[in-house]
Amino acid sequence: MHLERRFSDAPPIGSTDDPAREAVRFRAAPTLGFPAEEIAEIRQVKAASERVEVDVNFLGLHGPSSPLPPFYTERVMHADGMGSLGDFFDFFNHRLISLLLRIWRYYRHHLRFEEGATDAISVLIGTLFGLVPGDDTANQREWRARLLPHAGVLALCSRSAELVTGVLSSHLNISARVEEFIWREIDIPQEAQWRLGRPGLELGVDTLAGETMPDIVGKFRLCLGPLNQLQFRSLLPGCESHTILCRLINFILREPLAWDLQLELALGQTPEWTLGEGELGWTTWIDPPKGTGSLVLL
Repeated sequence: MHLERRFSDAPPIGSTDDPAREAVRFRAAPTLGFPAEEIAEIRQVKAASERVEVDVNFLGLHGPSSPLPPFYTERVMHADGMGSLGDFFDFFNHRLISLLLRIWRYYRHHLRFEEGATDAISVLIGTLFGLVPGDDTANQREWRARLLPHAGVLALCSRSAELVTGVLSSHLNISARVEEFIWREIDIPQEAQWRLGRPGLELGVDTLAGETMPDIVGKFRLCLGPLNQLQFRSLLPGCESHTILCRLINFILREPLAWDLQLELALGQTPEWTLGEGELGWTTWIDPPKGTGSLVLL
């Protein structure tokens, strides 16, 4: 992997591009011993400064793993680099080892990962939590990379309070908790409001006077903190972290739930009020609470 990054202009190891442009050549180490390591030697080829040769101790037509009789390896060893048999074997060894590396890497996501989560595995994983594979915009790549570490829980059908707080805490690196069943008043659609003489309504059963009704199952409160002043200010409306937080919650939630945000400043982090500074109702306290942190409900 380090050699591929060093020679980034060369074709990837194991590809079907022009072999003459390959930066790494694999050879089998000419030995009858059984070394403990897989790599015997790495050397720069003098004739071509942009090529590296790697001698390996596995999967060769000669060497300790050879399927051929041992005397072939002995002939290569005794030739001391002067014969053509070793070069002939290495013609096949290079391709075999390159394909083995390609197979080894195929199922290892951390080796195939590309910036922006644009590699094939990341794109397919993104479909598990709602990202369309055909959309390759910069915004899509950004959010795929952000949410990829949480793919396991985001692929679940349910959205529990623990799931929401876990994803947010991990992503924003702050403590989070959810208060459920927050009371609120919701508007009753005009067509659903009670009217005198309207058929199909039973007094005390499905009849409610007025234009609003109480509700405790459609809203929750997200509580973040304790926070220092830098974290607190970054989560206020209009800041980047607040925008990211809102988009995360809207993406995580499956149900159309309402929510509000409560920020808690840590003890001793409440700023002193100065006339002409701060935002009224957000970062301004005339008489800060004693012994506890300050709360702001957004």
